[in-house]
Amino acid sequence: MSDAPTVTLREHFDSVDTDRSGEIDKSEFVKFYRIAFGGSMTNRELEELFDRLDADKGGSLSFEEFVKVYKVTM
Repeated sequence: MSDAPTVTLREHFDSVDTDRSGEIDKSEFVKFYRIAFGGSMTNRELEELFDRLDADKGGSLSFEEFVKVYKVTM
C-alpha cells in the first residue's frame, strides 16, 4: 500500500475513533456503519460483524485491523 492511501485511511480511521483512544470500539463502529451505509442491519447484526472483524478479539479495532478490513471490502 502506498503512503497516500495510508494517510487517507488514517484520517478516516481517526474520524471514526471519536473518543481518540487509538482504536475503534463497538459503539463507534455501529454509529459509523449506520451513517456510512444506512440502517438495514440490526444492532445485533452490526455487533456480530464487529466481532468477526476484531481479529485479535481485543474488543476494539486497531488501525491495522481497520486497514485489513478496508482492503478486503474495496
